[in-house]
Amino acid sequence: MHMVLLTICLAATAAAAPTLLSSSAAGTNNMNLYEAGGKVYQSDVGAKTLRIWDVSDLTAPVVLGNYVTTDAGAYQFRFVNGIGYWGMNAGLIKILDVSDPANIVLIKDFNIGCGGAVLEMKTWDSYLLVAHNDMGEFSFFGLYLTSPVAFVSVGTGLRIFEFAPPTPVPTPVPTPVPTPAPTPLPTPVPTPAPTPVPTPIPASISQLLSSATVGSNNQNLYEAGGKVYQSDMGAKTLRIWDVSDLTAPVVLGSYVTTDAGAYQFRFVNGIGYWGMNNGLIKILDVSDPANIVLIKDFNIGCGGAVLEMETWGSYLLVAHQLCGLSIIDVSTPTSPVFVTALKHNPAIIESNFGISVSGNTAYLTDHYNGILWAADITDPTNPSVAYVSPADGYMYTNVVSGSRIYIPTLDGIRILDLSNNYALLGTVPLAGLVSSLAVDGDTLWAVTSSGSVCVYDVSNPSSATMYGSYAMGEASYFSLYLSSSVAFVSVRTGLRIFGFAPPTPVPTPAPTPPTPKFFLGCFKTETRFLARYMYSGVDTTPSKCASDCSNAGYSYAGVEFGKECWCGNSVAGSVKTVTRDCNMRCTGDNSEWCGSGWKMSLYSLVSALSQPTPSAVGCYKVDPAARVLDQLAYTSSANTVEECTSACAWNGYKLAGLQNGDDFFCIFT
Repeated sequence: MHMVLLTICLAATAAAAPTLLSSSAAGTNNMNLYEAGGKVYQSDVGAKTLRIWDVSDLTAPVVLGNYVTTDAGAYQFRFVNGIGYWGMNAGLIKILDVSDPANIVLIKDFNIGCGGAVLEMKTWDSYLLVAHNDMGEFSFFGLYLTSPVAFVSVGTGLRIFEFAPPTPVPTPVPTPVPTPAPTPLPTPVPTPAPTPVPTPIPASISQLLSSATVGSNNQNLYEAGGKVYQSDMGAKTLRIWDVSDLTAPVVLGSYVTTDAGAYQFRFVNGIGYWGMNNGLIKILDVSDPANIVLIKDFNIGCGGAVLEMETWGSYLLVAHQLCGLSIIDVSTPTSPVFVTALKHNPAIIESNFGISVSGNTAYLTDHYNGILWAADITDPTNPSVAYVSPADGYMYTNVVSGSRIYIPTLDGIRILDLSNNYALLGTVPLAGLVSSLAVDGDTLWAVTSSGSVCVYDVSNPSSATMYGSYAMGEASYFSLYLSSSVAFVSVRTGLRIFGFAPPTPVPTPAPTPPTPKFFLGCFKTETRFLARYMYSGVDTTPSKCASDCSNAGYSYAGVEFGKECWCGNSVAGSVKTVTRDCNMRCTGDNSEWCGSGWKMSLYSLVSALSQPTPSAVGCYKVDPAARVLDQLAYTSSANTVEECTSACAWNGYKLAGLQNGDDFFCIFT
């Protein structure tokens, strides 16, 4: 089989490149497409339209018909036994008769019972498998390949490419070299399984205290004084909840505006500030939730959505969707004064979604460019850019806690060390778009846009562990506010309140003490005095071998050839040599010695064996023609009196002699 991976936006190379057969304009925001029977079925999200193309002539595709819906979404189209299935938002699938493209008929609307966009579908036997999400010229979910032709959906039309891969050059088959058969080793004895460590019981965050339904597109929320202030972007409404009873929240009052936006709400010295689009902040008297009064509209003089705000002394720090950081003097909260603004790069378009403050530094997340940046606000009239990260995919919000900053990315939540030049301490693995974060000590809360609440233990940032998670079943954006052990979460159609208590830690069992071992020396192994071969491993050490032999009930352990482990209960017939002869490093610890070829580093697992104390006999002249001590001889520059007498005594000799500084001999009588 010859497989081709086709990626549109190929750089020019010497190999064959795809050929553009046709380029047709139609639509405003085309995404998914599907080809079957000489027709292409294209979804236009902008126009909420399913468009059917005749592509029998690849150089001149023609639109045969359209189906327009009022429902949001317009994602992937698939055939199921000749019937069209078209994925939408909110778990909706439109079932269509497309046999006549000029007269497409809706058979029925089918809801799969789970919110989120129906982005992709695959048929499998008699089943349809659905992947959900929540949710120049761009192309999203827009490639369909059939034979050598690629159909690509772009924002304003259809592109058709043809590609012929180069003929592969066959790779010569090398002449096989016979591999000598390995010397068989005795059958290894399995290493005993370690004693299991108890797993801590995770804390339950399924402790949903309440679930209240109201609104159509709720996003930001804020808690203060037993009340939650929730922004409903769909209804352009600020809603105030009484949450003194966490199990039964009650709406106390609402404020409706005709202005676009409805983002974050914050208190400034008892006065409500509510961020909108176009640089607008509504200043509200919310002392009576049943009768909220607009004090004034304040425009900070810079377009873009006022997405997040933080108070800092007598100043309000504003993160804009487009315009960077604005500093507002709110010493008189009903009469704010714009002080100045700062961008990390005035030459580019910024999209600052998140802001946190620590000391005299404000930290902002530029979602559009994937950048974290910091502003020194020591002098609020003249702030300066203190740090700009690489474009590293940083998303939406950020939270500072102590010396750490937590930032969501597409590959998880990164934890950076503010005290060490933003060094990465660890990444919390969480797939999907994280829209909200909150931190309480070593507990991290995260809410995904698809509606999952996840809680982590980040006491060790390099190895964060999840306490638990809860699937709310609907989308959630910029929606988390943490107050002590209670989390308030805004979902599209209401409010969720969670209680949480970290689990009681399970004491870590004391580590098993290492097996006692007593080094006996280096021994020759031409005769196998330790009969049980255990293994040959890449992690062999004397301690590991000793532990495995002890667990298997043996009294002696030996390591050989750097990686082999042997066990036995008798050392009868063993021949001791000098320690220097065991000169191979252990595979499991390069600082230790594990025998050598036909030499074993031997250990007793019971006790150190006592040996007789040698006594000097005297100095004797050696007659080479009639050498007295010649039964066993060793020559080594490492020879010492102790090495010589120990080896002679172990091997059963009565006398030991040393000569020329590096020779020694043993004799029985």
